[in-house]
Amino acid sequence: MSNYQCESHFSGHAFARAYVMVAGLIVVSGSPALNNDVAIKYSLPVFLALAAAMYGRAAVRSKHFVQVLLLLSSAFAIVIFAQIVEYGRAFPWMASLLLKVLAGGLVIATLRGAFVNVYLTVMFHASVLSLVMYSLQLAVGADSFPAFVETFAPAGNHRSIGLHTVVTTDPFRNAGLFWEPGAFQGFLNLGFALVPLKVIASQGRSKLVLMLIALLTTFSTAGYIIFFVVIAVRMALANRRGVPVRMALLAGFGVAVSVIYSQLDFLGPKIREELSYSAINAGDFNPSRSGAFLFDIHYIDKRPLTGNGFAPETRYADHPWLIGVHLGHGNGFSGFLASMGLVGLFGYFGVLWSRARVCLQDRIVLVMFLLLALQSQHFLLLPLFLGLPFLSRKVR
Repeated sequence: MSNYQCESHFSGHAFARAYVMVAGLIVVSGSPALNNDVAIKYSLPVFLALAAAMYGRAAVRSKHFVQVLLLLSSAFAIVIFAQIVEYGRAFPWMASLLLKVLAGGLVIATLRGAFVNVYLTVMFHASVLSLVMYSLQLAVGADSFPAFVETFAPAGNHRSIGLHTVVTTDPFRNAGLFWEPGAFQGFLNLGFALVPLKVIASQGRSKLVLMLIALLTTFSTAGYIIFFVVIAVRMALANRRGVPVRMALLAGFGVAVSVIYSQLDFLGPKIREELSYSAINAGDFNPSRSGAFLFDIHYIDKRPLTGNGFAPETRYADHPWLIGVHLGHGNGFSGFLASMGLVGLFGYFGVLWSRARVCLQDRIVLVMFLLLALQSQHFLLLPLFLGLPFLSRKVR
């Protein structure tokens, strides 16, 4: 496919260096050992310094990188400035958010057309590792799994050795090196969302098959649905037989998703439970997707344009009893909207849509993937996902 340009001439040394940087970006974004309130204060600056030393010179010479950085940072800066004026002080998350944008942007923008290939290779290896560790997890039992970095884990039911995490309350699900299975599926599905169908058919099929097997072991409702939607939209957009055929393909996948939903025991009841939950008032916090969304409506309505920030004292100002509590907030879309407002949300998606140097089909799939993925996880707090507007298929 002409719009998918992977650097076939990428040298072994350059690929190894890119592999290390993309792996580092994934780990800093998704590992509970490095991405938590304590560790991120050190892991993010260290990674950013390494990325700047490795790619900084090339990045500042790139007009695309500079444009995206200025546009995305400006949108977030408007929100930050408004909140500083509103609350009379700055918060650490404000600097952290901009540093995450810079960290993700440096790696993704500089690698250009090679990023997707390197990302798939890293996630393939992460999938293989996860399946090996998942087998050990099943063999020894979740409660017996070692926890070398349990003090850094985001909740008491997490046991992590850094390269693999076990959620003791979900002992039969595979979280890989991420903080939970729902996070693992997001990183895997991002790979599927980035790869055009012709590339899947022509190269790297073994990588994608192993990634799919890893996705199956997450037993993630959201993960399965997102995968089917991504593939359905890819097939519909790639079909050249006209709109009716495209609609038929989408309808067919809709039926397939419905069958899976109704037949798999762990999918149907879980979604019905989500949909049946109803918050009586704003004080009813429920960490489920729908419960968190209903709770966030209060804060979205309170500051719709520039949000309430990520600091607990402003984010939950009207519910002070929730400050300092690990809520397990289950909706990344409403959470980001309540924190950054419409300016922050539309700023991110607007820059992604207008400046990511990928074809129209890729942009549609990527935006749809993100909108679905955010319904469960807070991916827009991570350097990798904040760096997606810097994407480019072009080698030069």
